[in-house]
Parts: sequence; C-alpha cells; structure tokens
Amino acid sequence: MNSIRQVVDKKILRIVDVLLKNPAQIYHLQKISIDAKVPLGTTHRLVKKLSDAEFFEVVHVGKSRLYRLNKTKEKEFEVLQK
Repeated sequence: MNSIRQVVDKKILRIVDVLLKNPAQIYHLQKISIDAKVPLGTTHRLVKKLSDAEFFEVVHVGKSRLYRLNKTKEKEFEVLQK
C-alpha cells in the first residue's frame, strides 16, 4: 500500500475503487454504496464532495443522478492505483 492510500479516508478509497474498476460505466448512488460497502448516507456525502471537487461527473437521467469518473482527472486517480 503506498503512502497516499494511508492518509486518504478508507471509505473514499473504497468508493473510488468501485468506479476505477470500470471507469466508463455510469453508477447509481445505491450501487456505489453496496459495492463499496459504505452506508448509503455516507456514500451520498462523500460522492457529493468528490463531485463538487470534479473527480466524479454527475449524469442526469430524468430525475435520477448517476455518477462516473471524470476523465480529465485521470492523473490524480493513477496515484491512488499505485
């Protein structure tokens, strides 16, 4: 485990890892929560923070919000994968 993974919140890492498994896929918040094994409320709060920081893109489909990795932030995610 590299040093950046040691200082970043474990729940954030689990959420990001879910999206890194298939970066092209669009995820529903509940699916992220289940796959990351993070409570739904916590997932909502952390995904909002990551979206506000533009690490995740929000895709609106009807009234639903779906999420995917922001491809312009790929270099930042590479650090987490090492």
